[in-house]
Amino acid sequence: MFSAGLREGPTSGERLRAAAPGVLLRLDTEWSDADRERFAERHGLTAGTPLSRGQGWYSFDGPVGLDAMEKAAELLAAGEVLDASPNWWKPVQKK
Repeated sequence: MFSAGLREGPTSGERLRAAAPGVLLRLDTEWSDADRERFAERHGLTAGTPLSRGQGWYSFDGPVGLDAMEKAAELLAAGEVLDASPNWWKPVQKK
């Protein structure tokens, strides 16, 4: 699976990014593991992995590219999640 390369702004000099597989979701911290698993199953995702970016954030395996962007927007609009984003990939350079 591949994602279209997108720019962070309107010019060719802007940083490149792509939506890697899956979505990043912030869920209610009161949810149990079973709640997260049922949520994932209902929405065609694979159970979430906790992220270190803050309380309640999980990475769920799922669609890639523009489909991941649409899935994140759909989940946020449905009101079950507190925040949602595609799993953005950005190129980095070794120091």
